[in-house]
Amino acid sequence: MAHAIPFLTRAAFRAVAVIFVAAPLLAEDWPQYRGIHRDGVTTEKIATTFPTTRPREVWQAQVGRGHAAVSIADGRAITIGYSGKANPLKNDPTNRDTVFCFDAATGKELWRFDYAAVGRLKDEPGNGGYDGPHATPLILKDRVYTLSRTGKVHCLDAAQGTLLWERDLGADDGAKLPECGFAGSPLALDDSIIVSVGAAGTALDAATGKTRWKSSPEIAGYAAPTLVTDTNGVRRLLFFGYKELSAVDPADGKQLWSFPWPTKWGANATDPVAIGDSIFITAAYTRGCALVDLATGQPRYQSKIMASHCCPPIFRDGAYYGFSGYMNDEPENNSLACIDPIKGTEFWRQTGMCGQIMLADDNLVILLTTGDLVVARATAKAYEELGRTHILDHDECPVPPVLANSRLYLRTAKGLLRCLDVSP
Repeated sequence: MAHAIPFLTRAAFRAVAVIFVAAPLLAEDWPQYRGIHRDGVTTEKIATTFPTTRPREVWQAQVGRGHAAVSIADGRAITIGYSGKANPLKNDPTNRDTVFCFDAATGKELWRFDYAAVGRLKDEPGNGGYDGPHATPLILKDRVYTLSRTGKVHCLDAAQGTLLWERDLGADDGAKLPECGFAGSPLALDDSIIVSVGAAGTALDAATGKTRWKSSPEIAGYAAPTLVTDTNGVRRLLFFGYKELSAVDPADGKQLWSFPWPTKWGANATDPVAIGDSIFITAAYTRGCALVDLATGQPRYQSKIMASHCCPPIFRDGAYYGFSGYMNDEPENNSLACIDPIKGTEFWRQTGMCGQIMLADDNLVILLTTGDLVVARATAKAYEELGRTHILDHDECPVPPVLANSRLYLRTAKGLLRCLDVSP
């Protein structure tokens, strides 16, 4: 099954699929944050005939507030949301995070699991607009792993939703909370679960939840833990902290290097991307971007050509696609840009666009803050829009779209989950 081969190259996965899947279109699960390879890429195809034909809604559900995307595996669709008051000062038993499991095809609820949670954190800016969990559940074989905004980690049985183990890393390890809570989606690595808790992560035993290694309890960034392998086959884990990017040894968590990257409000929320033996990083609030040597952490260049707020990027055939600008700003002050991340030069830029992005086969699938769903060709030559349709209400901070088995799963921050048939 797809989630059992997270470290196959995409070329190898295609080869395996050709052998075992006798169908004209390749169907893929999406068992974790950003898909099988955590790169926002799927081999599936998507219709490009919008708005002539609109995607057909298959089912919808209410899942509570939050920014966790949906994970799809073995016919199950799993996400997590918050229900209750946006009040950090009261212990109200009605304030709960709930993990939902649906039949991915029909939307029938199969199980749910909830636990005590808070809506808005004490030092969180704004009026609680970011309440709810941010980290996407991880489905690994017969288990589900979740991370809450306050550092609670739960391991559940994927079939029944029963609790197998739990940890409270905020309480147990004294890890300091980011202003908007922990947000990095869990990563499976060998027989460990890696979470972005602490300045440079924490590793838990996948079977028992016991801590294998941990980093300084200083404030974490919002980006997900990222596993990278250099051209010599050496693996490193990358973590954003409040003010820096760190590389650590996956075996013991020993820090190999750190690169200073202070960002306004510590908003390091866009995942680093490995490109050969380099790492490309970016942040908003005029911070810009940088290319960093993977072995040493030394900068190769810094630039203002890309300044992504919290949009995981797409890298394909030497081109980096991402949104530049502050997501909560007006769309006209943002842009979708395609750049050469090695040279730090621009291929093209389409202004007035802001949202989330993924890649389906050779097409960009774009969910804008306006609620428009856009399909564009992934090419460095020029922006080429293939189709567009209005699909959701305006959402100032959209949740990344998920495409699995010809179904597009869209979840809003307010808790509406829609499953759409987008088969070509």
